[in-house]
Amino acid sequence: MLRPHMIREVKHTHTAACNEETLSALTPCTHTHTHTHTLEQQQALVDITEQLRTQQKLSLKHTYAKFSGKSFENMPTTMVQIQGKLLSFLVDSGATHSVIQQKYFPGQKLSGKQVFSQGASGMTIVERFTAPMTSTHTDSTDPEPDITVKHSFLLSSCCPINLMGRDLMCSFGISLISTPTGLQVVRCRAIDQMAKTVISDPMFVYQWWLPVDSQSELSHLAASRVQPEAECMDASYLHCTAHVSHGPDKQYDALFLQDLNDQIACMTLFWSTLKCAVSVSLTPSQQHLFNVDSSFPHISLSKAATDQWRDLGPFVAACEALADWEATPDPLVMRSLSTGFFKQPFAFCTPALRSVYVMDENNIFSDTHTDTFLTNVSSISPALSSVPDTLWAAHKYDVGLIKKCQPVVITPRSDFRPHKHQYPLRQEAIDGITPVFNSLLKAGVIVPCPDSPVRTPIFPVKKIRDAGKPTEWRFVQDLKAVNAAVHARAPNVPNPYTIMAQVPPDARWFSVVDLSNAFFSVPVDIDSQFWFAFNFNGKPYTFTRLCQGYTESPTIYNEALRESLESLTLSPGTALLQYVDDCLIAAPTQQQCEQDTLKLLQHLAAEGHKASLSKLQFVSQNVHFLGHNISGEGKTL
Repeated sequence: MLRPHMIREVKHTHTAACNEETLSALTPCTHTHTHTHTLEQQQALVDITEQLRTQQKLSLKHTYAKFSGKSFENMPTTMVQIQGKLLSFLVDSGATHSVIQQKYFPGQKLSGKQVFSQGASGMTIVERFTAPMTSTHTDSTDPEPDITVKHSFLLSSCCPINLMGRDLMCSFGISLISTPTGLQVVRCRAIDQMAKTVISDPMFVYQWWLPVDSQSELSHLAASRVQPEAECMDASYLHCTAHVSHGPDKQYDALFLQDLNDQIACMTLFWSTLKCAVSVSLTPSQQHLFNVDSSFPHISLSKAATDQWRDLGPFVAACEALADWEATPDPLVMRSLSTGFFKQPFAFCTPALRSVYVMDENNIFSDTHTDTFLTNVSSISPALSSVPDTLWAAHKYDVGLIKKCQPVVITPRSDFRPHKHQYPLRQEAIDGITPVFNSLLKAGVIVPCPDSPVRTPIFPVKKIRDAGKPTEWRFVQDLKAVNAAVHARAPNVPNPYTIMAQVPPDARWFSVVDLSNAFFSVPVDIDSQFWFAFNFNGKPYTFTRLCQGYTESPTIYNEALRESLESLTLSPGTALLQYVDDCLIAAPTQQQCEQDTLKLLQHLAAEGHKASLSKLQFVSQNVHFLGHNISGEGKTL
């Protein structure tokens, strides 16, 4: 215990971040305190002080960097000849546009284009683009040492050095790589570099890519014209395709990428219930570059789930050829009598960057570029053309109706009718399920129901999606009170493990069919529909079809599908396994598997079902079914 005269205020010092001021303040305090200690204790405190100084030095190591006046010489630069003048450029992959100092070309002709830029001072200034200037980059290590392009630069009186941005880097095929001595400028032709990452048979899509401002305006315009279930092009991918080739087209490449900065003119907006695109008017020089068969220059905005984005070209071409447009109540909108398509003038000029997108044609289910599956039947197999289009769900909320299906009659346990109030919902959840609600209301799956004694709440559930994917919500109803108040049928849904044991041992080829919105394809008797009543936006509604969350739904649907498939006859040796809304075809040969899969699909279409084309696994030696990978070698989880 300290003696009374030694009791003093002790301040905490955080040694991990201490500095020289802290140490100088600490040292006298330490010396004063050590007058009462032994020499060993005093030496220990001195050692602690030295240790604190060492920690202070170590804590600053690798934390701060100071550039000398010559550090700039080590920054990545390259030489470019502009209109005969050899100039040094700082290569900056973070810059969108390349910049040239005005002092080198004081009287340079301008293009009329401009941008607003903000420097370190925070002041916004207007800087203008030059007319295209002849620019040559030389690299003696390249098989083509001299590359010459026409390029429009930002002419700046404020920038202290010439900057080579991404636009000119792409033109010259320049990249920055990290080396032990710092960043190094190398030439690596962009097309060759991208081709190295593609497994086989890449498709090169040459396109005019739109900047962010134009993207958002067009995306919002399309979303206001089509139905909620339409699949909209990701705003960051909006473009006008100029040419598509298998592998790089070097001759076309030299013409198209000669000048990356361009401008295109939008003319007319065309749309149907799900499709939307805007036509593009090209200049004579741009029209010379446009080479897409059976298409018209356009920017794709939205499509149906069963369409490919490439189908929008023929759609616009067909709209341009129509001659039966009539006026509508909106003076700007016209409607085609023969097709029901709409059009509206949309005169709009936008900057565009000429670019190349490389895709692997073999990976037909890749959704990297469009965020949607490529789900045209011809993309999967030409044999599917024999299947009626009515089978495929046109959008994620599309529903079928099983023919001759007996309406569901609900048997109550007593006279009790549950009535639960709707609890408050977040606006985000209401907005998320509104498209689902509107689609089901339009299809007659949901109808007004003002006089039902039963009410149960809805609770929207946000679907789990990968980062970057659009947010989606599931329309879920809390039917626990209803389930407790009814007599449920004996369950007859088979055990998945029992089903897997029924796969024939000699089966080598398989197909899997996923039925869409399956429960909604079973009708509910008009006198039993009130059991599913709910409130939405303050108004009463109910379901006319079997809905998810009801205790009998799996059993009832499983039986309805079994009865619907009873009249289907398949080849000897082929097995059809059914688990609720999933069907598996297992056959010994590829030909037999294809033949019987087509029979199944045609039968389902005739019976009024809807199936998902994007989830179809068609005639494969390895499929995924009920959580198992199934092949001729066996089944694995």
